[in-house]
Amino acid sequence: PTGKELNFTVQLFSNLYNDITGKTLPTVNF
Repeated sequence: PTGKELNFTVQLFSNLYNDITGKTLPTVNF
């Protein structure tokens, strides 16, 4: 996968995690 796709996936999971737990994951920069 390209870096862009990877970053998009991370954002998706981050948003999902935030919705479920109410916490924000630290941003990961590739």
